[in-house]
Amino acid sequence: MPTPYARLSGTRTWVKFLAILYILIGLVLALYGFCPDRAAPSNYTVGIFYVLAGVFVIAGGGLLLGLFALLFKIEADAYRFFELMIESNATQNQVAKMLGVIRDNSLISDTTKSITHRNMERDALRKAIREDILKEDWESAYSLIEDMEKRFGYLLEAYSYRKEVDEFRAKVIEDKLQTSLRYVRVLINEHKWDYARAEIDRVLKLAPDDSRVREVVDELTRKRDAYKENLLQQWHEAVEKKDLDRSIELIREIDPYLTREEAKKLEDSARSIFKAKLLDYGIKFREAVTDKRWKDAMDIGTHIRAEFPNSKMAQEVTESMEALKAKATASTPQ
Repeated sequence: MPTPYARLSGTRTWVKFLAILYILIGLVLALYGFCPDRAAPSNYTVGIFYVLAGVFVIAGGGLLLGLFALLFKIEADAYRFFELMIESNATQNQVAKMLGVIRDNSLISDTTKSITHRNMERDALRKAIREDILKEDWESAYSLIEDMEKRFGYLLEAYSYRKEVDEFRAKVIEDKLQTSLRYVRVLINEHKWDYARAEIDRVLKLAPDDSRVREVVDELTRKRDAYKENLLQQWHEAVEKKDLDRSIELIREIDPYLTREEAKKLEDSARSIFKAKLLDYGIKFREAVTDKRWKDAMDIGTHIRAEFPNSKMAQEVTESMEALKAKATASTPQ
């Protein structure tokens, strides 16, 4: 873009030429007024006129030169202001473009950050789902899968994870179920009914609708009842044979299985067995004392006190234990 001086150089030259021409004309007129032939009185007035005319012409040339210089200055300032406005506008446009670029870059950066954060959050969600699967925390895993589906919109991936959790959960439950059922049958075969019942209750929480659990419940009831009937049959046989030791052993084993009504029916028979056993202990105790078998008497007395602690015979034995102990010690060879 040309400068103001370059644009108006021709005009400036013409203005200067005219101003100088005016000044030269003024000088000529003034000098003409001072010529010697104007010294005569008749020509004096004409000489003054030429001098004044020359001065006015010189002043007019100077005024013209100054006026045009002022106009050129004003025009140059206006043009410079116009250029500054253009430059300012260009600068503003450039700044606006730069701000637009910065804004776009910022938007791109925010979008990139959002995408990066979204990817990181999704990866963290996947990791959490895997951890819950390994920990067998099914409710938490299903909840995270629902977040993935509703929050991120990954329908296919959520479906895949849900299917994986379903399959893994079913496999884990099946493995635990089979292991527990095997353990229950071991407990049943060992006649540990209470432990078997407790394990069955735990399995029922794991798979309440599984037919195999109902089967093992029926098996527990069936085998427990069969074992109880077998014990009762053996007890009756022992009573008929008057096998006191076996009868007492069986009645103690049968007792946890009996209902109140069943226990009441066996009460008289059981009482007679215990009385007979206590009587048998009494006979053996007296025979040992009579035969001076003090150690045997002490052993029999210990059984009486342990098995029939509330009987009158147990009290008598307790009173004689110190004497029996002293006699046993005295009879022992030194």
